[in-house]
Amino acid sequence: MRQIVSAASNVYKQLGSPDGIRAWFEAEGGHRPYFVYKQSLEWIHQHLGTPAMTLQQIRELPTVNSGRWCDLHGVQLERLYGTPLHQRGATLPDLGLRPTPREKLSCLKPDELGSPQFTVEGWLQEIERKSR
Repeated sequence: MRQIVSAASNVYKQLGSPDGIRAWFEAEGGHRPYFVYKQSLEWIHQHLGTPAMTLQQIRELPTVNSGRWCDLHGVQLERLYGTPLHQRGATLPDLGLRPTPREKLSCLKPDELGSPQFTVEGWLQEIERKSR
C-alpha cells in the first residue's frame, strides 16, 4: 500500500498538486469510519476550512470509542461490523453528537407510511401498470 500511495503521490505532483497524496494507517483497524477521525477533520481543515474550529481545537477534541458510544445510545451495529476490528473499535472525536430519534427522521406523515406511492413496491406496480 505504501508503494502504491507513493507512486500515486508522484503522479499528483506531476499534475500540479505539490503535496501529492498521503495515507495513514491504524494498527488493528479494519472497516472503520475513518472519514470522521481526527486526521480526517484535520485534512478538511487544511483543504476546505473549518470556520467553527481551529486546527488546535480539532487536535484537542476528546475521543470516544465508537462501540461504547453505540451501546450508550442504543445504536445496534451489524454483526459483521460490530466487532473491535471494525466499527466497535473505532476511536472518534467526541463532538457531543447524539442520535436523532427515528420519528424525527421521517419525511412522511403518519397516514402516508406504507402508501404505494411512497414504497418501492408501489413504484414497481405503477411501472408495470403503465407498461401494459
